[in-house]
Amino acid sequence: MNITELKKHIVPKGFLVSGISAGLKKSGRKDLGLIVSEVPALCAGVFTRNAMRAAPVVLNQQRIGKGPVRALVINSGNANCATGASGLKDARTVTMRLARALRIPEQSVLMGSTGKIGVRLPVSTITAALGTLIEGLSREELYACADAILTTDTVRKVVTLRCTIDGAVYTITAFAKGAGMIQPDMATMLCFILTDAPLARRDAQKLLKEVVETSFNRITIDGQMSTNDMVLLLANGKAARNSEMLKGSQLGPVREALGYLTRKMAALIVEDGEGASRFIEVTVTGAGTTGQADKTARELANSPLIKTACGAGNPNWGRIAQAIGAINRTVDPRCVSIGFYTPASVSLRTQQPRPVPLIVFDKGRPGWISGEKLERIMKGYRIGIMADLGKGRYTRTIWTCDLSEGYIAINKKY
Repeated sequence: MNITELKKHIVPKGFLVSGISAGLKKSGRKDLGLIVSEVPALCAGVFTRNAMRAAPVVLNQQRIGKGPVRALVINSGNANCATGASGLKDARTVTMRLARALRIPEQSVLMGSTGKIGVRLPVSTITAALGTLIEGLSREELYACADAILTTDTVRKVVTLRCTIDGAVYTITAFAKGAGMIQPDMATMLCFILTDAPLARRDAQKLLKEVVETSFNRITIDGQMSTNDMVLLLANGKAARNSEMLKGSQLGPVREALGYLTRKMAALIVEDGEGASRFIEVTVTGAGTTGQADKTARELANSPLIKTACGAGNPNWGRIAQAIGAINRTVDPRCVSIGFYTPASVSLRTQQPRPVPLIVFDKGRPGWISGEKLERIMKGYRIGIMADLGKGRYTRTIWTCDLSEGYIAINKKY
């Protein structure tokens, strides 16, 4: 294996980061972060498809692909969404002021925001803090930057990998925020991936889109799609031994590393779901089409009845059977099976054996149930649900968490 996960998180070569409290949050917690590349970096991005896209999403979509990126400023505490033309103007003002302070082109500055929707961005507060933010730039301030983007998150989410390709060693580090308002049609949160590997933008965009589809697009917390979601990949090539871009077979390890990194980050987001006490994996097999597999898995994962049952460790498979029949009106109950299992943790091994489920509903009839084995599964932190529709060969797995009183309490206040 030429990819290893580092216990000590580091910033890739050529990147500097910082994070401070600018006063956007009443709590006084960090709320403004900055990423700067010492040299021009390519940027690939995947964004929310919500029609109510926030101003920073619109701004980034306009700038990515039109030239290299040098800086990214990120704020929490304010989403700058549903703020009309003024919101876009505010985002441009912040990036313009930062560009002037760093003496770089304005078009090379991107922005990310997260927080409350429908409130104007406090531009003067942010711009007044830019000097302090720039002064704090360092390769040692990764945690400060990661903390600055958190909202209802209870933990920071950072993953660092080291990847060796043809003798050259590259670092890939990512940090993200996300705990609620999560049902992707892209990414589900803010995630920023930095690497010192030399990548062509076309390859980076293709790889990013592929790994997002099999990671961030396979999780849900509450079935709600955010307005500010984005995943950005910045690559500056500072660890390259020559001026050549990675290509062909050299991209294989990059794809593998990005795949693991995004899966691990997606799992961290689910584990930190608002009020969550259990991680739930829903696997639908035997579907007639990819669409049927995806829809069934996603709706099972979003079912409040199933999520609350799992939260209580209650193996009430009747709720699962009910939901399968409601989602698939033409399904034949005599072909359907339901089971529970303990999911495996995310691993660098891309091919892991699928756990064998304990069948509780076997092709239309109650299955063999071992009270002790079933109780062991349902009382665990990680619970897996298998639903075999008996109609075809398509499979889909979605990760979610339980629904608790904690989720309600958090969102009553937010």
